[in-house]
Amino acid sequence: MTSTSPRPSPQATPSATLEPGAAQKRWIRVKKTESAFIYAIFEAHEGVLGYSTVGHQPGVAFSDLELQIPDSRLEEAEHLLKSLGDLIYELDSDPSLESPR
Repeated sequence: MTSTSPRPSPQATPSATLEPGAAQKRWIRVKKTESAFIYAIFEAHEGVLGYSTVGHQPGVAFSDLELQIPDSRLEEAEHLLKSLGDLIYELDSDPSLESPR
């Protein structure tokens, strides 16, 4: 008999799949209508980056994600993010640190 475990939610994606060593944090914003596609792309590129949702706000049309990118995979991650084009918007800093509007 094969046991199956539930698939983790995008917010719970562990960074444990990342290679050990130094890593960079970056933040991106995605439309909620595109978020499932973005999560699937990131899952397909396991080990290139880890991600988690930050500052979820009900009723907002976007999701902010924190990315953890191992230094050893930085070039590959940058290529991946660039290939996503207009589906993502790179943020300059952690959106959870912004003051409420």
